[in-house]
Amino acid sequence: MNWFNSTLRLSVGTCFVACLLVIWSNHSIAQERYLVTKPKQSSDKTKQNESSKSTEDDAIKKVVKSDQAWKKQLTDVEYQVTRQKGTEQPYTGRYWNEKRDGVYVCKCCKHPLFDSKSKYKSGTGWPSYTASKSKSSVGLIADYSANMVRTEVTCRRCDAHLGHVFDDGPQPTGMRYCMNSVALKFVPRETWDKQQAQLKQDKSEQPASKPGSKNETKSIKQVKPGQATPAKNTG
Repeated sequence: MNWFNSTLRLSVGTCFVACLLVIWSNHSIAQERYLVTKPKQSSDKTKQNESSKSTEDDAIKKVVKSDQAWKKQLTDVEYQVTRQKGTEQPYTGRYWNEKRDGVYVCKCCKHPLFDSKSKYKSGTGWPSYTASKSKSSVGLIADYSANMVRTEVTCRRCDAHLGHVFDDGPQPTGMRYCMNSVALKFVPRETWDKQQAQLKQDKSEQPASKPGSKNETKSIKQVKPGQATPAKNTG
């Protein structure tokens, strides 16, 4: 009888341990599947963001120059900040206390970056803004230099270094775009509006001729069959 009870207890214990092993195995498999599928979802989202950014960049006519060309165009300080990711000293820049109404464009390529309407006094000694002028104005890049984690702000058109953005700004955005004055050029509102009006007028006056249109057909000299075309003077 004692032998039977011992055998029964051993069988029950073995079954209990087996059940625990099955439960643990299923849990491990579920975790493994979760860990495998989760990065895939994150990767797909990243690809969508990169695709969206690529589409926006394609709509902007990028400005690409050699290092020597930038050195020739910019002053030493402007080159150090915009092309070498330098930082000007606080309260030394031209625009940290600028209060005029207008638009701030890139010093390197004149791409519109910030509007004075979003500028505010941050007390940092650098010109600060709550938002960029448009979604296509600036680019954001993770910056791990100087033993810090920051977000670098660059010109979307020529990739010039402008400064950094922080999440300690005023409402409604809560952001503080802390820029270097030497990376910017201020354009008064009146001048900016005139420039934009002129650009709009020039664009509207451009002939929209399409291949095969009547205007293009008239400009082609008709040549009769068998008639030789005059040779061009290539000098």
